[in-house]
Amino acid sequence: MKAERYPPRLFYGWINVALFFVIALVMWGPQYSFGVFFKPLATEFEWTRAETSAAMTINLFIGGALGFVGGGLSDRYGPRKVMSASAILVGIGYLLLSRLGGLWELYLWFGLVVGVGMSTAYIVPAANVSRWFVEKRGLGLGITLAGMSVSQIVIPPLVAVLIAGTSWRNAYLLIGIGVLAVVLSLAGFLKKSPEDCGLLPDGKKTPHRPPGAVIVSLEGISLKESLRLPAFWLIFFLWVFGAVPAFVMVVHVVPLATDAGIGPVEAAVILSFIGAAGIGGRSVFGAMCDRWGCRASGALGMGLVGLSMAGMVFARSPVAFYAAGAVFGMGYTGADTALVKLVGDFFGLRAVGAIMGALAVGWRIGASLGAIMGGIIFDITRRYEASFMAGSLCALAGVALIFILFRCKPQLKAERGPA
Repeated sequence: MKAERYPPRLFYGWINVALFFVIALVMWGPQYSFGVFFKPLATEFEWTRAETSAAMTINLFIGGALGFVGGGLSDRYGPRKVMSASAILVGIGYLLLSRLGGLWELYLWFGLVVGVGMSTAYIVPAANVSRWFVEKRGLGLGITLAGMSVSQIVIPPLVAVLIAGTSWRNAYLLIGIGVLAVVLSLAGFLKKSPEDCGLLPDGKKTPHRPPGAVIVSLEGISLKESLRLPAFWLIFFLWVFGAVPAFVMVVHVVPLATDAGIGPVEAAVILSFIGAAGIGGRSVFGAMCDRWGCRASGALGMGLVGLSMAGMVFARSPVAFYAAGAVFGMGYTGADTALVKLVGDFFGLRAVGAIMGALAVGWRIGASLGAIMGGIIFDITRRYEASFMAGSLCALAGVALIFILFRCKPQLKAERGPA
């Protein structure tokens, strides 16, 4: 398809951003609502909190193990086919959860089936948008991934109302139908790269080369080459340390709040505050990354995560929980946007999907640990404080790693613009 069919204001990269925004909202909202289902399931089936949270651990571990596969498939076949297959798995998984009868089924349908489907739900949008933008990559990623934040505003409270008004089975049924209907209808419009529209990244028709500027080659390096670099492993562990507090929060903040005497719908609204602040985090930190780089913005974001996790330990009222949730949402999404953007900056775009998929193994390891850790510690101590403080320490360790990382930035093949 030729470039002239797309006026400059309708650069297809922004259409991809909008499509992925909605897809992220629909696919991640149910994932973030696991904490809302947590107590109804544990109470009805008399499961311990460790047994219940283990379902999320399986889900995240499976997704991490397959993330690099999904990234590689996206590099090869494009986002349309990969996201369609993912939507089918996720939708069917939730439909089957509406018929849940035992713990093994929770592990099978949510842990395995939904876990496999969700293995691409972050990597494919992030990698694809990275291909479409260079100068505005931070902003593009920020808007794309803000769909995950909006999902936290909208979906968990709706799920809480559905459960209170009907049942958790009906909530799962409607989620499955919604994922299949929305994602399958939108995925068909996704395009793999600017070349599909006869364009270059950012909608340019010729490379933009300011006098004397050094432009990193879009070819970049392969996954195999990146694995030999210290920078890859530093980013890997950064993603681990960032994911631990995220899934202590996602899985256990609603039970934490209800244990403090807050109603289930009010507790679910904490996730909405996280999501609302996350929209600002994605947009503001994305623009900060484009202007000032990823080091300062990433460190600031991780610092806010550490502060908010510690704040949750001392929260007793809805207002305190909402405030801590807002700080967490701003910090986590800001740090996440910075860490995703620097993958393309550090390694180029040649194998960005496969590299992000490999790094996502680290994210899934951290997320799995965070999810199960909260349940195990609660079953032992009957309290959540130690889990949230551990998440805070992980975030602060991430701040230190960010500053070490930029001492190891690889020198990619580059070409110099005309003097």
